Amino acid sequence: RLQNQAYGFTFFSPQIMAVRFSLKRGVFFWSPVLLACLPGLYVMWKMRSPLCSGVSILLAIHLWIVSSWFMWWYGGGFGHRGFVEFYAVMAIPWATFAASLKTKGSRALLAIFTLCAVIWSLFLLKLYYTREISFDGLNRQALFDIVWLRKNLVLRLLR
Repeated sequence: RLQNQAYGFTFFSPQIMAVRFSLKRGVFFWSPVLLACLPGLYVMWKMRSPLCSGVSILLAIHLWIVSSWFMWWYGGGFGHRGFVEFYAVMAIPWATFAASLKTKGSRALLAIFTLCAVIWSLFLLKLYYTREISFDGLNRQALFDIVWLRKNLVLRLLR
């Protein structure tokens, strides 16, 4: 498929939704902890944080450039490699969101979500390392097969 495709950027047709949500290499599917950073950007905006505009502009430009590359999934690595260096920047909105939570219950929910997101990423990493996930990523059928094969294990854990 890539043999007939020109290398380079396609700035007028970026794959923004695929980069964010695709099973193949979507950043939120493979690193769901980044979802907790989005409310942090809102909190930063409400607080009129001077970092908000910088992080938001940097995120928007980075997302546009990464999703404009002709091979938006960035090859056969684990997760979306185009965002790895951006994790440190996204820690700022995550920490802002965590600090804005007032009740113990909401902080506990964020901690549980973060823990589940990290476990999910480690689970995918294990599957990738043992080659149960193709280097080319996932599709719906492959994800269904992986979950279906582990259904009994999950049911035993829930008993």
